[in-house]
Formats: sequence, structure tokens, C-alpha cells
Amino acid sequence: MQPARALPAVEPPTTETLLRTVFGMSTTELEVCLCAMESGEATAAGMADELGVDRSLVSRHLNHLAALGVLEKGRRLLRHGGHVNVYTPVDVEEVRRRLALGLSAWVRDATELVEEVSKEKVERVVEVESASPRVYER
Repeated sequence: MQPARALPAVEPPTTETLLRTVFGMSTTELEVCLCAMESGEATAAGMADELGVDRSLVSRHLNHLAALGVLEKGRRLLRHGGHVNVYTPVDVEEVRRRLALGLSAWVRDATELVEEVSKEKVERVVEVESASPRVYER
């Protein structure tokens, strides 16, 4: 009987790691998300100035975060005509619910990948064994 091998050390997840993994956020998108949540209400131009990032990049990230259900997108009419998009954080409980659902889906998909690795390994072993000539000793 072989001795049990120690499992590799796994670092506990951080909130940032969780958001990046489950929601597929880039580092910049995570910064935009956290900044928008802290400010309570944000525009692409205001956040671009605050973060020192291109406004069109911030705008794309804000729209993606709204599509994920982390931010709500609304419009504010401007005094001189036109409008500006305004982003506000979604209720924390709703974000938690979406995060839990996303994490469950991620774990399910990761588990399927682990199963595929196991199947592929077994299939390779069978292929190698069937391709090797058998040598019998007398």
C-alpha cells in the first residue's frame, strides 16, 4: 500500500479572485466595478478621470458590468440637451445571488473538466498498453 500523498497547498480565494473568475473580469474591469460600487453613482467620463483610464474602455467595462447584473444602467438628461449614462450598484444581496449561481456553474464546469482529464488519462493508458507488444518470458 502506498502512503497517501499530501495535497498541494491551495490559496484561499479573495473577493477579487472570485469576481474575476466567476464573472470573467479583467483587472481593469474589476477596478471599474469596485470604483463604481464605492461611488454609488458613476459615469464613464467621471470614472475615466478618477482611474486615469480611457473613457471608451471604462464605458465598455461599465456596460459589461451592467449586463452581468452587478450595476444598473440608467440615463440622466443634461441641462443643455442630450443625456449621459449613469451606473449605480445593484443591491448587494442580488450581486451575492448572481455570484453564488455563477460559482456553482463554474464548479460544475470545472468538475466536468476534471472528469475529462481522468477519462483521457485512462484512454491513453489503454492505447499504450494495446499498442505495446507483449513479451513473455520463459
